[in-house]
Amino acid sequence: MRELIDLLRSMSGNPQCQMETPASLPETLQEHVLPEDVQLFYRLCGGLTLGDDENVWARIVSPHECVQSWVGVYHYSPEELDKKRDDPSWA
Repeated sequence: MRELIDLLRSMSGNPQCQMETPASLPETLQEHVLPEDVQLFYRLCGGLTLGDDENVWARIVSPHECVQSWVGVYHYSPEELDKKRDDPSWA
């Protein structure tokens, strides 16, 4: 986690990085948990945009713009999917 803190601190002085003020955490369904690094990011930064006056190279959206999505995994059998339910990536 220290790496994330150091990275954001170093990026804050870069004119090609626009960091938003922290606002809140993204909302999730009750049974889902945001990973610790995502929580830390949004506690330190409300989103950021990398780029110059002409181009946006990358953007991490604000917590209010985050949407929870489901990614279908079709190459697993139902039995294999049941085994993966405890994996952190499931939620």
